[in-house]
Amino acid sequence: MYPWISDFIEFVADKLSRMAPADCQPRELVTFKKFDFMARDADDYRRIDMALTQRAHQRHESIKEEEENGAYKSSLAIIEVKRQAAEQDQAFMQLALYSRNLYSTQINRRFAWGLTICGTIVVACILVNDKILASVPMDVDRPEGRKQFVSLLVNWSMCRSQRLGYDPTIGYDEELNQCTITGSDGQEYNCESVVFMAYSLFGRHTRCFKATLLGSNTEYIIKDAWAYVDAKGSKISRDEITHLRRISDMLDSNEELQGTLPVLEAGGTVQIEHPNGIDGDTTEFILSSIDPDVRSKVPLRIHRRMVLTPAGMPLQKVKSVDELIVIIHDVMQAHTAVLQKCRLLHRDVSVNNILFTGEKETVKG
Repeated sequence: MYPWISDFIEFVADKLSRMAPADCQPRELVTFKKFDFMARDADDYRRIDMALTQRAHQRHESIKEEEENGAYKSSLAIIEVKRQAAEQDQAFMQLALYSRNLYSTQINRRFAWGLTICGTIVVACILVNDKILASVPMDVDRPEGRKQFVSLLVNWSMCRSQRLGYDPTIGYDEELNQCTITGSDGQEYNCESVVFMAYSLFGRHTRCFKATLLGSNTEYIIKDAWAYVDAKGSKISRDEITHLRRISDMLDSNEELQGTLPVLEAGGTVQIEHPNGIDGDTTEFILSSIDPDVRSKVPLRIHRRMVLTPAGMPLQKVKSVDELIVIIHDVMQAHTAVLQKCRLLHRDVSVNNILFTGEKETVKG
């Protein structure tokens, strides 16, 4: 089945490319040349049937190898293929299992798309923080089903990148291999390294980056996360920005804690530009074109971004037991103060939530 699926998608891409005006060239969406393959940037041994990507000639020279060998980093959507329509549930399960890798390899991925093709039935899926929403089945054995599938491919080829799940406030230069991030304060930051990536399909999709303000050498930690909001969109559950401001107000004068508590330099909701204006990035905004009754069943989340100092390193980079002891002491002292003075309990003081600065005698957790 793989070749005819690939040929059909490529046929649509070729036709669309020839028909489109010169000043409005679409993305040429094709599948990787490999089928039933293990992506070269996978963190497991699972094999995916197919994946949708953008033709390499529209991208930088270094991406051509990815089109040949297949990589999650260059995948727009995973395609799970089964021979029988009765295998739809199994296809959904495997699609969800593989699509988590899109978040762990693409630093600018807000949500993901996927396709299941079972026999002649195609279903498009949109995967957000808490739900997987499926389209009506498209039977490509019938003219109406083929028309629907072609329309989907055309829309994906012509729409803005944000409608494909990408974050327009995180820019990536493939030629220079550089990433820039727009802070909630409107400032541009140059991403130096990724401290923590999102590794799960569902949840907050927390990511942390070490970055410098453009034109400056000052280092910051930029943290991205999707927080729950109440149904009215007015109250954010576990609002880290509010909590950090409260901690600073109450503990800023404590000299023993200097350098051990994160300081919020800027924080707010990520803003997305679109043809009708600018909106805060929420699951409601992402699903705005979907039936309201369906949308109301998806928990509301909001995309928050914080700029923090000091810029620490992950615990895995500790060089000695002595350093580790100092860091853990600082962590315990800081969290005890936050609990006692601010009445806030972190609830997840784990390896991924501890950073440290300095080394040897100057190390701080």
